[in-house]
Formats: sequence, structure tokens, C-alpha cells
Amino acid sequence: MTIAPMQKMTLYGRWRDKGAAVLGLQELGMVEIITREGAPAIPDTSPPDLVARGIKALRYLENAHPKRPIARFTEDVDVEALVEEILTTRDRLREVSDQIDALEEKITTLTPFGEISDAETVALGGYRLWGYHLPLKVVETLPPELIYQELGRDGKEARVVVVAKEAPAAALLPYPAILLGESLHRLARAREAAEIERDTLRDTRTRLTRYRGLLRTHQVKFQDKQARKHALRQMQDEDRFFWLEGWAPASAADSLAKFAEANGLAIEFTEPEEQDTVPTLLANPPAYAGGEALVAFYQTPGYRTVDPSRVLFFSFPCFFAMIMADAGYALLLILALMLGWKKLSRKASLAPMRPLLVLLVAVSLIYGMACGSYFGMAPPPGSMLAAVAILDPRDVNTMLVISILVGCAHLLIAHGMMLCSSAPRPRRIAALGWMVGMMGALVLWQGGEALATLAYALFAAAALLVGYGGSARKVTGLKTLLQRMADGFLSLTGITKLFGDVMSYMRLFALGLAGASLAMTFNDLAASIHESQPGIGLIFALIVLLVGHGLNLTLALMGGVVHGLRLNYIEFFNWSLGAEGRPFAPLHRKERLS
Repeated sequence: MTIAPMQKMTLYGRWRDKGAAVLGLQELGMVEIITREGAPAIPDTSPPDLVARGIKALRYLENAHPKRPIARFTEDVDVEALVEEILTTRDRLREVSDQIDALEEKITTLTPFGEISDAETVALGGYRLWGYHLPLKVVETLPPELIYQELGRDGKEARVVVVAKEAPAAALLPYPAILLGESLHRLARAREAAEIERDTLRDTRTRLTRYRGLLRTHQVKFQDKQARKHALRQMQDEDRFFWLEGWAPASAADSLAKFAEANGLAIEFTEPEEQDTVPTLLANPPAYAGGEALVAFYQTPGYRTVDPSRVLFFSFPCFFAMIMADAGYALLLILALMLGWKKLSRKASLAPMRPLLVLLVAVSLIYGMACGSYFGMAPPPGSMLAAVAILDPRDVNTMLVISILVGCAHLLIAHGMMLCSSAPRPRRIAALGWMVGMMGALVLWQGGEALATLAYALFAAAALLVGYGGSARKVTGLKTLLQRMADGFLSLTGITKLFGDVMSYMRLFALGLAGASLAMTFNDLAASIHESQPGIGLIFALIVLLVGHGLNLTLALMGGVVHGLRLNYIEFFNWSLGAEGRPFAPLHRKERLS
């Protein structure tokens, strides 16, 4: 559980060397520049409109399917013209697609009334044709002053064309009117022409996807430039010298010192002070990178807390396994992991998750075998698999005890992390008190009357510790003493939250039992279908098994991920992390150099 120690770096140099200093720091990528209040603004000469439009163009190409291989030789390509072409293609494609939708809707509306030529419409001498879909009973009662023709009937409706200069008033004919007169043939030709243009635009978009790399490079260069400008804004100067402050890992001190010496700069390192807001850099071995990713997904631990990455690396797979509780499903996950292993290896963002996934499927298999469940079926009595089946998910009493013990162990670790952190002393004392109280509750629960005296002694010690650590108020007199005692007494009400958090771990048993019950239900249903209908019943039984277990596996995956993470993020983090931090964001170069 490692949070890298930080030092405050102050870099000194001549004013004329400030640009080179910032560029060098960006190349090193080891320093987070401290933003200071009142930093002067530096005029931005970059074309912000081109940058914003470039981002939109790149996003449009990234969403295209299919994509062409990225072009490597793009030195002669005009980025501004390229962005303009991409966005023009995008806008025109949207217009043409909307036009096709409108034409199709119009053709669908006019088709029931047949083809009407322009000549026929002109011959009406100012009159127009209005189409209606009318109920049959309405057709029989149409007013005699209407000039109309019934074209045909479909079920309970009739297609009627009314001849009038304007659509009949709603009081006379309260139904939607359709203005006729556009040629279906001409509409179909227009639709076909629009579809051809749409296909051409799609081909153009596919062709332009070759320039995704060029646009990425353009955006990255701009981001690097903006980062350097931000660093320059944070510089302070006096006479002809400047100084710049930043946070750097203590392990980078030697590299930074060599950089300063090589560039004629002076550098100073100081330890963080209590009032400093220090960024957090999680520095776990590669094997625990998956746990670190889970932690960062929810929040960044504060610099003065303890890194929970390794706890999550082990606890999440355990919770997931208890929720799935089936070795058959675990075997399917192992197969899926084996098939996707190369794909995980190729993606830099997914490769660190491989150890975590391996542990997850391994623990799921072991726990499923311990539960003796293979797609909801128990192994044959006397077999080797039956010998290792030491748990029964349907044994309510045993599984409840296991779930609560797991919850207590998890929360004891959480309080232990708080105790070992750099949190304020009262909070660490309170954490010790909650640990003592939890151990007292476990002693009373499992030891009964024989260990009741010990349990009550632990309760008394816990109350004193929690009450004392429940307030950081300084005692300066009788009034502040009474206030501190009141604060300590109120802090004891946290027992209700702690009790509720422990009970939350019962979901491990409940979800595991639900999954096992569903699996057995689908098995019984398939067996009954096969027995009732020999022959063809086998096909329906297999369908029930595939659909049923597919649904159950999906629910198990969702429950394992959601609730497995929830117990870590809500219950565990609430007691282990004293404050949320912010991730270490060093000035670094994003552009890849050959």
C-alpha cells in the first residue's frame, strides 16, 4: 500500500532560460507545477477555432466504421483544409440523411393514394387534392357539398381524395389531411439521388479516416504548447531571475538535480507542510496495477492516507467469487479470459488488469468448487469434486456467519488503515476504538456467556477510545470540556452506521443464494421438459438451459461487479480513507517523438 512521498521543488534560473527550463521539465515528466494565485496571463496566439474544430473532426473520424489504416506520410497535408473537408462532409452527410428520411416518409404517406402527375394537378384549375384515411362509418356520412372520390378500403378504413381549394375545415372533416400532387416517381428519383450522394459521402468519410494520426498529433502538439504556457504563467521573477515551484516524487530528486546542473539552474527540495495540498501518486508494483485502477476509478486517496490498492486487489475477487458461487460459470470466465488474453496484452489500458482478472477467475473457481456447484448441479457423491465441496450456499445459518465474518474482517482492515495513516490523531484513536468494539462484538457473538466479561471490557474500552477521538476540540475550560464530552458522546452514535455496514455484507450470501437457486430452477425446468416430451423435448430443454444459464451468468457478472465494488467503495472507503485527494498530474510531453 504505497503512496509515493512528495517533495516541493523550487527551480531557480535566469529569466532568459525560462523557456528552456519549462521545455526540459516537460521532457522529464516528473514535476507537477504549482498554480499560484495572481499569475499573469500570457496572450494566446494559437488559433483556438482551428483547435476546437480539429477536436470535432477527430471525434467524427474516430466514430466512423469502417476505418482505413492511418497514413504515415502526411508532411504535405494542409491541416486546416483537412479539418474543413471533414466537417463539411459531416454536415452534408447529416443534411442528406435527413433529406432521405423526409423523402421516405413522404413516399410512405403518398403511396396509398397512387401516382399523381404534375399535369393532373395543373388541370384542376386552382383546386387541390386532399387525401384522407377515414373510418368506414364516416365515409357513409360525408356532407354532400364535398367533392370526393373513394379509392379503396383497407380493413376498417377507406382512402378518400377530396377536391377543394383549401383543406376542409376541422368542423366539417375532423381528420388529418394529406396534400397530394407530388409525383411518386419524382420523389423516388430524388431519394435515389440522395442515397447515391450519401454513399459517396460515407466513402469520403472512410477515406479521411486515414488522417486520424495527423489530427491526433496536431491536437497533442497544441496541448503540449498550452501546458508549457501554463507553466510559464506560474513563474515568479525578480530582476533578471525567475523561480518556479512544483511537486515531485522524492525518488525523482536525483534526476531533477542532474537536469538543473546540466542546464545552469539551481534547485531546492523541501518537505510538504501540514497546510499544503499535496497530490497523490500511487506507486504499486505492476502486479497490483489492477487494484490501483479500481481505486482510481472511484476516487484518489488523500496524500496523508493509506493506499487501498492491494486490499481491493484481493477483496474484489473474493466478493465477486462469493456472489457468483459456481465453478461452472468460473470455467466459462477462464475460457473467455484465455480467448481474450492477446487482446488484453495489446491494449496498454487493459494490460495492467490481467493479474487482477487471473486472480478473479481463480478465486471464483476455487470458491465455486468449495460450494459444490457446477452450473447449479452438485458433483456425484463420493467423487473427488464432492470431497472438496465444504460449503452449501443454501445453508442459511452458515453462509450468514461467513458473510458477516468477511464483512468484519474487511472493516477491521479499513480501521487499521486509518490507524496507520497520517490522519489527525483523534480520528486515528477513534479508529482504534471501533476496532476494539468490533472485536468485542465478535467475542460476544461467537464466545457467548463464557467470554461475556471480556466482550464487555472491550466494549468499555471502545467507548472510551471512540468518545475521546470523536472530537478535536481543545479544552480550555469547563465549557469546552463539556462541549468535548458532548462531541464524544455523539460520536458513539456511529455504532448504528458501523452495524449497518457490517450487515451490508450479507448481500454476498443473498446474491450467491439467488444465483444458485436460479441455476437449479432452470435445470429442473429443462429436466421436466425433456421427461414430458421425449425426443423433441431435448431441443427445448437445451434452449431453456442455454437461455436460463446465460441470463443467470449475466446477472451474476453484474451483481459481482456492482456489489463487489460497492462494498469496497462505500463501506470500506468510508472507514479507511480520511480525505479524498487529487491525482499527481506532472507536466509531461504527450507527443510521441521518433
